[in-house]
Amino acid sequence: MDRPLVYADRRQCVILLAVECPSARLDLSILLTRKGAAVSTVSTGQECFDFALARWGQKRPFDVIIADTALRDYDAVSLMLELRQRGYEAPVIGISSPLDLRGPALLHALDAYIDVASEGYDRVLLAVQACMRANSDLAAQYC
Repeated sequence: MDRPLVYADRRQCVILLAVECPSARLDLSILLTRKGAAVSTVSTGQECFDFALARWGQKRPFDVIIADTALRDYDAVSLMLELRQRGYEAPVIGISSPLDLRGPALLHALDAYIDVASEGYDRVLLAVQACMRANSDLAAQYC
């Protein structure tokens, strides 16, 4: 996992990280920042929703949102569905440990899902890189 989270034009990947557990939020934030990403952190789904929509409205959306699927007030799936209804298009990666008990049928709506207990934080980095590639491909279509 040596590749930095930077686009080909040297622009940082801008990530919104919504994780309730303070230690997990800190660990992931440090990992993503060390890989070159610009990371904003929040601890609730409502904060995540508000931050994402605010930046979307300013025409400066996050490149990727990483949200815990077990947030008490707004889980990653509900958050992503509500953002999509409002026109938000950036990728949403759901992370959880243990596996979300609502089942995989709802998790397919996310751009990626990682069970960090079994797959680890490196899998989160790979998912972010995949989203960055998709963002670059989409941008190339419109530029």
